[in-house]
Amino acid sequence: MPTKAKKSTAKAVPVHQPEPEIIRLRILHESEIVIPIEGVTPLIMNEFGHKSKEQMLESMQGKKTNTKERPPKDPLEDYKHARIMLPKPVTIGGIKCTDGIKASAFKAATVTAARAFEQMTLVLAKTQIFVLGTAPGDPDLIPIIGEPNMRTDLVRNANGSPDLRTRAEYKEWGAVLHVKYQPDVMDAESVLALVQQGGRGGVGEWRAAAPKSYSGSYGKYEINMKKVKENGLQG
Repeated sequence: MPTKAKKSTAKAVPVHQPEPEIIRLRILHESEIVIPIEGVTPLIMNEFGHKSKEQMLESMQGKKTNTKERPPKDPLEDYKHARIMLPKPVTIGGIKCTDGIKASAFKAATVTAARAFEQMTLVLAKTQIFVLGTAPGDPDLIPIIGEPNMRTDLVRNANGSPDLRTRAEYKEWGAVLHVKYQPDVMDAESVLALVQQGGRGGVGEWRAAAPKSYSGSYGKYEINMKKVKENGLQG
């Protein structure tokens, strides 16, 4: 006869379930630092003028413009429209500033510079670096410390035809950047490194980092480290 299997008398040992770990996050605070920069190469500005915007709008609306009816080019008017005038002149370091540049131009240069550093990503740079506008009456502008001059260059249009383009040039220029960042994510030295590297790509027309330019070298800048050491980086 087959023998009956004996019943086990061992007691089940309860399995200890670990307590779920609680995620504890804290708000990351912002800091602001002030970074004085100086132009290394001349800055060329060519603001998208009101006349060009009107012509583009007419084209999008299907309105045909007879090129023969267009008024002749006025270099002086083109020069005036190429500049971004401040709503109100400001004085920085004893120099009267009448023109400005968009703060977003410096943010773009700084974010692009992230490609030069292994530890940085474009997404991190975009969400960490914010360059503030400081011009009274227009929060998008930063005053240009420098005197504008009229400049005319021979350029090629999209269809390859030659054209004369009149723009504003600042042979000697500078600016003061107010940059916001989160010190819990990156330190002030890292911000300085990004801004300095961004200066190699430059801002404005015919800059080194322009997508369709392989010969640009204008609008380059560097940090005035002497002023940084003298005044610190406090916002």
